[in-house]
Amino acid sequence: AAYQLAHKNTLRYNEPEHPLQYLRPTWSTYTLVKKQRQQLYNNLHPILYTANPTILPYCRKGMPQWACNVLLKYPTAPLLANATKADLSAIPYVSEARAEALINAAKKETGSRHDVATVRSIELIVNQIHNIDKTINSFESLLQASVVGNADIKIITTFKGIGVMSAIGLLINMPSITLIDDSSKLAAFW
Repeated sequence: AAYQLAHKNTLRYNEPEHPLQYLRPTWSTYTLVKKQRQQLYNNLHPILYTANPTILPYCRKGMPQWACNVLLKYPTAPLLANATKADLSAIPYVSEARAEALINAAKKETGSRHDVATVRSIELIVNQIHNIDKTINSFESLLQASVVGNADIKIITTFKGIGVMSAIGLLINMPSITLIDDSSKLAAFW
């Protein structure tokens, strides 16, 4: 209160509310859930390195859904090595050629961890990643539906490499454009 009294000429109380202010809590939760997914990936990789390294080359840029499904059914290299090509290729996006390559690679692996605790850990983490992916998709749909027709979003997405979700994040975190006099002040904000 003392600060407000001392600086009453510099504080602005009559500024218009940020147009996407109502989405800030949703955006915060969305970014939190994405961080949780990354933490789960980070915990899963070292376990896979010792339990089922056959899958790791396919997970360099995240984990494809088919890899999650393979891990749920065959969490360790010995289990994957004993899989049949027909059972493995029944998993969506696992072709017969990929199934054969996975089985052959698993037979050559020396994955040292194949105990019950490791199997359960892999299953738990993969299930959590799957559930978080559903949550992330739900949040993205909600956020995108909330900004349909927003002129600022349309303008920002014209920049190469900026999609709708990035544009939403930029607008939510950007101060009200009425407070910025020129482009140099906007650049200084970031």
